[in-house]
Amino acid sequence: MIDVTAKVEKIDNENRMLDLRGPGGNIIQVEADENVKNFENIKPGDNVAAKYIEAMAISVRPADTTKK
Repeated sequence: MIDVTAKVEKIDNENRMLDLRGPGGNIIQVEADENVKNFENIKPGDNVAAKYIEAMAISVRPADTTKK
């Protein structure tokens, strides 16, 4: 789990999605859980504390031993 304090850049109230700018300037999109209190009061420019999980997909296969 990653904890971050970020600035709200954009809000999609209907889908409960937020674009957050992290301390490094990167933007991540997160979905606000139904348990987030006062979601309707969040506005662009607000600083929020967020916890999120990054997902990663990998594929593992044997090395190609025919290449030299």
